[in-house]
Amino acid sequence: MSASQSFDAMTPGVPGATISIAAQSGALSNSIALCLRKYGIGLSQCVPVGDEPFELLDAFEHLIEDEAAGIIGLVVENIADGTRLRALAARACEAGKPVIALKLGRSQAGAELIRADSSSARACEALFSECAIALAPCVESFAGAAALLLRGQDMLMSGDTGLVCVAISRAGGALLADHAEDRGVPLAGEDGLWRGKAAKTIAGFEGAGPIRNPIDGGNLKGWSRLAPLLESIEAEGQSGPVLLYADMLPGEADDLLVADILLARMQRTGAPLVVLGPGGMRPSVDAHYRANGALVFDDLPTCFDAFAAFYDSVEFDADDLVDPPDERSSIGPQALDRIREILASVDPGDFLAEYESAQALALAGAPMAQSALATSPDEAAAAALAFLGSVAMKALAPGVAHKNEAGLVALDLRDEASVREAYSDLSRRLLALGGGRIVLQQMAPSRAELILGVTHDPALGHFLTLGLGGLHAQLLDSVVLIPLFVSRARLAQIVEGSMAGELVARACGGAAHQRLADIVKALVALRDLVRVCGDEIVSVEINPLLVAPTRCTAVDALIVRA
Repeated sequence: MSASQSFDAMTPGVPGATISIAAQSGALSNSIALCLRKYGIGLSQCVPVGDEPFELLDAFEHLIEDEAAGIIGLVVENIADGTRLRALAARACEAGKPVIALKLGRSQAGAELIRADSSSARACEALFSECAIALAPCVESFAGAAALLLRGQDMLMSGDTGLVCVAISRAGGALLADHAEDRGVPLAGEDGLWRGKAAKTIAGFEGAGPIRNPIDGGNLKGWSRLAPLLESIEAEGQSGPVLLYADMLPGEADDLLVADILLARMQRTGAPLVVLGPGGMRPSVDAHYRANGALVFDDLPTCFDAFAAFYDSVEFDADDLVDPPDERSSIGPQALDRIREILASVDPGDFLAEYESAQALALAGAPMAQSALATSPDEAAAAALAFLGSVAMKALAPGVAHKNEAGLVALDLRDEASVREAYSDLSRRLLALGGGRIVLQQMAPSRAELILGVTHDPALGHFLTLGLGGLHAQLLDSVVLIPLFVSRARLAQIVEGSMAGELVARACGGAAHQRLADIVKALVALRDLVRVCGDEIVSVEINPLLVAPTRCTAVDALIVRA
């Protein structure tokens, strides 16, 4: 590992700091140091490791053990070992050291410049998200998030830590609210309204206009009212950071009055005070804020990207990471033997046909639709009669993974004549492709179509996948990646908060809770399968999983052997 470098000499006059950085790009360290300097922060040390991913993890471990490193920053091109990263992240949590990462090479062009794999970027970000490692998209927000954590890591986290916004103008307040929603930054209060003691205080402001969060200072009808309002908000247990959108007031005295009220609140609560001045402030006011520990940002996107990383860090529940629950596979020995027998029926690197994939997934606990093979029109007609209702018929041809595109699927067959006709048509198509098999499947109701599965990154391991299915799988980039180690409870949170979960909630009404639980159960089945057979599986795809108010049914599946 390269020797650590101190940046104190490069930032003269800056007080000692407790942020240390391990960087696969040493050149960015200078930029980071200069950005930190704007917030009155230097670097305790920087460990440049070049582009070697193993050395980055060595440096990460070194900084966890270094007592001087209170906050750890990572500048990442590649991660070599997802399992080790998770273990180190757990140690950082136990040591009380927040971690922030700047991931390089998220685009194809960016990845080519640093000789990384852009397809791994999403997996890397998903891993960071579940390892309490906050992500910042640029050098400026990386430094800003570090500064926020340095100011706010000792704040009382048991209260409401939502952001309290103050704006000189109504327009500034609207911008704060818009950017907070865009970045998922939580605002204090309930739906923008102040309740309890804060509401009583507002009711006593004679002549005041509507006062919400963000607080429109013009509606206060006197800036001196800001002090009791903030005190009543704190009395309700809402002691999170304060963000001021700082348009210049008519006189310097008013600017300094607002500054002193906000700085006094920062001293009381220990929560960060951030001043956002896109157009600049009076030099004396700017200097007053900086000299007394406020963080001054120049633009909205950087400010809110920094806040997003800050909240990702302070709100992360590290219990499962530090002490993961014992959730063993529910696949029994006999089912596991049969699954391995099915996997061994194809060569390594090949894929299992839908029928065998569905068999293996059903044994693991996935909600697969009932299917039957047919070798003649009579067998097809008998199987369709046994299923009741309409059926689907599919032709399984060797080497053809996507049947729809090859014209090998017939849907909504409702009578014996249509079943026999479809069987004859698909048999001719199979003959032209060199043979194959025909399978029948009962049609399932659907209000939503999802895609579930497993993907594999060579360095980071297996991930669960969840997104919108059917045609939406290509049209909308909705797929989320989920590390295998997440607990069932955390998996439920991810499903509920995803685009797929929102679709199910809207499509299934009062039954949405049970259907979301079914989706979690299906993902757990995939997780358990990979935990016991991961060396034999490179990917799994269930597309679509049909979701109706009454049930979830997987009607197509594909397993690729490792």
